[in-house]
Amino acid sequence: MKRMFLALALAATIAGTTVDAQDVEGVTVTGSRIVTERIGRTATGIPVNAISLSYRVSYADLDLSTPAGKTALEKRIHEAATVACKQISQLHPGATPDDVACAKAAVANAMPQVDKIAGGTGK
Repeated sequence: MKRMFLALALAATIAGTTVDAQDVEGVTVTGSRIVTERIGRTATGIPVNAISLSYRVSYADLDLSTPAGKTALEKRIHEAATVACKQISQLHPGATPDDVACAKAAVANAMPQVDKIAGGTGK
């Protein structure tokens, strides 16, 4: 619980704002890893669980109609993805893929949100 609070506080710092309301403009960045945990023996073997951790990255202070604004948001997304994947790695050291591949996938999954926002809002 303490780690999760720290991770959420760090995510809010990365986003450049504190998050008090659900209606904050933001992009959801989700790091996902596969974790094998020995819960017990079954006839089919050891269960494999997908673990994910998501952060909301604010863009409320950015002008996404400019290259600088979009670049700043992309940097925030990359930082949030890196933090999410490292957090999962700390909690589940045997998780796959590694931190770099996890962050790359999280960024790739978040970018369509950026494209939609930047193209649709004119902000």
